[in-house]
Amino acid sequence: MKIFIFLGILLSSNISCQILSQDEKDYISKFIHPISSYEPDYSDQNDLKFLDNQIVDQTMVAIGESSHGSREVTKMKDRLSRFLIENKNFRNYALEAGLPESDFMNEYIINGKNEAKTYLETIGYWIYKTQEHVDGINWMKKFNETSQHKIHFMGFDMQNVIGIFQTLKQTSAENKWPESYANNIYQSVVLALKANKLSKDNEVKLNSEIDVMQQQINSLSDEKKKQWLSENIKILKQFLHFQFQSFTKSDDRDRYMAENAIWLNHYYADSKMILSAHNGHIGTPDNRYKIMGDYLKKEFGDRYTTFGFAIYKGTFSANGKQGTGTYTLQEAPKNSLEYLLNSFGKDLFILDLKSIRKENNPLAKLLFQEIKVRGIGYETMSNDFKSTTNPVETYDYIIFIKNSTNTNLIK
Repeated sequence: MKIFIFLGILLSSNISCQILSQDEKDYISKFIHPISSYEPDYSDQNDLKFLDNQIVDQTMVAIGESSHGSREVTKMKDRLSRFLIENKNFRNYALEAGLPESDFMNEYIINGKNEAKTYLETIGYWIYKTQEHVDGINWMKKFNETSQHKIHFMGFDMQNVIGIFQTLKQTSAENKWPESYANNIYQSVVLALKANKLSKDNEVKLNSEIDVMQQQINSLSDEKKKQWLSENIKILKQFLHFQFQSFTKSDDRDRYMAENAIWLNHYYADSKMILSAHNGHIGTPDNRYKIMGDYLKKEFGDRYTTFGFAIYKGTFSANGKQGTGTYTLQEAPKNSLEYLLNSFGKDLFILDLKSIRKENNPLAKLLFQEIKVRGIGYETMSNDFKSTTNPVETYDYIIFIKNSTNTNLIK
């Protein structure tokens, strides 16, 4: 009996290996667009020109990443963003970071005070404290110096509220509101965080303090300022629910991020948005719990387009056993998307999954099935490939990068 079970496992394993027939490889190759360089300042844009007919009426283009710490991924995202800004009139750049903290960066790229790395410190995550991000932000600042239609830098996450307190205190000082309004909220939140719980009494007190601040905000005559500050209050409430009352943290976070991205799109309604986040947030997989991309797809329909990333081998930056630094990517297994894409023998390309989905040809059947994918977040993983996805249903395009190196962290 054990022999039959063992043989069954072997057969199952062989079936799961992503080996393409020559016909399948020839068919899928028609949808591969080789990319000449991931360098953001690469001058020849001909390799991206096929996107001219693909990105037409989109309101939002989401650009993912399979690791927060790949130098080549970060640079390619920068290059694609610059292409969309210069050629397709995108002017809103939204990052997987806090809204008020990112607004300080927005002040930098528009008004030019201090340095980019100073504001990356304010955002608060090591993943953005890299030379690659500094270079991208400085390019935005330089672009804004000569463009009448400015790029706006923004964040849509809700895991950090330090910037909210800074914003509320600054607003209180500008409008001569009592300092206690903002300070009381701050002290109540700190109390809850230290206790690691929001007691019923503290919750009632905190809600009352937030209501007092909201009443002050509602009294403002500047409608845009009122909307912006009210959004800060909404994010504070999201944070509190996420920290103390959420039973499905990943689900709630994705839903909140989608709500915030949609709000930002309406707030800056005259511009189209580039949204930068992890692969695990931007896609639209129908067959599992909802992630941010599902909500955005429901809101924008075909006006929402996604670019996922796949990296095959090399190094990356992450937070791990040796601290924040350089780590080696785990080898891509034979039943992974990365292994399949590497079989085409090209180091850098964009695979047009949207067109493959439209044709629905059996020769691309492996891309319509669940397949292992690399997914590394803030920290190293015991298994880079514990996630699976249906590539064609999840993304419109996949950018494959064979060789990855770690981002250049700013100490």
